[in-house]
Amino acid sequence: MRKRGTSGARSEKPVYRGETFDFDGQDGYIEVYPDWDNRFIQLVLIAVVLGLVMSFSASYPLASRPDRDLVPGDAFEIFRMHLVHAIVGLAFMAMAARLQPRHLERLSLPAFVVTLGLMGATTIIHLAKGTTTRGSLQFLHLGPFNVHPAEFAKLAYVVYLASLLSQGPWTGRASGPLRRRVIGATAALCGLLFLQRDQGMMVLVFCIGLALCFLSGMRWSHLVAVLLGGACVAAIPALMDAERRERILAWLDPVSYRDGAGYHILSMLVATARGGLDGVGLGLSPEKWR
Repeated sequence: MRKRGTSGARSEKPVYRGETFDFDGQDGYIEVYPDWDNRFIQLVLIAVVLGLVMSFSASYPLASRPDRDLVPGDAFEIFRMHLVHAIVGLAFMAMAARLQPRHLERLSLPAFVVTLGLMGATTIIHLAKGTTTRGSLQFLHLGPFNVHPAEFAKLAYVVYLASLLSQGPWTGRASGPLRRRVIGATAALCGLLFLQRDQGMMVLVFCIGLALCFLSGMRWSHLVAVLLGGACVAAIPALMDAERRERILAWLDPVSYRDGAGYHILSMLVATARGGLDGVGLGLSPEKWR
């Protein structure tokens, strides 16, 4: 909301809601711009509801399958689990929304350090035991719960980087310490993700950090140079690792890898061929019954 005194014609900027007032003996008005926070919350809620609907549509055939004793399964089992997770996530979102930005800024560095420590501990535990979870070293098993510290580290990283970049522009002589802290935080998180064999999230974190730096004033030439350098660095381990190399080759020729890395690509092509871009209808795809 912004209060302005006027002595003549009003501003050409749109006024979504207005309220007149007396300002130093002159008529004025208050410009109230849309409440973008509520609009973003509405978008989040819509995405959550759509996700739950799509999750149930895709999971109820698997959940309904009978067990070894031919006892029918519960079609809502997976949906209920996702619903509980969504409710817990929305509750945490509501609590986080009540925090002041300065409090988030103070908590960002300790939260980032703690989550990095959890990622390091998870990696060490997996390497010591010689175990993996779907080929990665990301999940920390705490009794009945499987915790993914990298997801919390990614959130803390974004808040910490935003707090750093709000202290000053990216360019300039006085911004050297700022740049070093940003590069150090990005390198630490990306390095741990690489050790945990999650190159996809590593690339995502790198792009998020680069986008924040660009919004803070990074030049186009530096942006392009960092992107090209990062792509070359990321391509080296992708081509050296047999599993990652197979995924790249499967993307180029999925038919030759139809029983392995190309299975999902072929499934998407078949689904697109059957229903086009808008699909055959909610719940009507035959692929999930396989």
